[in-house]
Amino acid sequence: MIIHWARVRDMDKEKTLRSFDYYLAHQDEMVKLYDGKVIAIKGTRVLGVYDSHGDALRETSKSHQPGTFIIQKVSEGDKDYTIYLSPARRSQRMIAQ
Repeated sequence: MIIHWARVRDMDKEKTLRSFDYYLAHQDEMVKLYDGKVIAIKGTRVLGVYDSHGDALRETSKSHQPGTFIIQKVSEGDKDYTIYLSPARRSQRMIAQ
């Protein structure tokens, strides 16, 4: 897998990759539970389930510092392997190919 990073400040890239690895390891289960939804993940925890990326960022930022979690659309396969990160000032993207 190749990771392309956008400019991201105040972010722990290792922890972010760990969150994405957790998603990949549990993707089949998550599809059964949350197919088509958007989830916020921090480490090995699903923090919330939402209808949109905007809702996920807005709501999760109320209880977790931006830059400490990822936002991922849940679907089968690799078509949605774009992770929306949560830096303090604006949303950035990390694309996994």
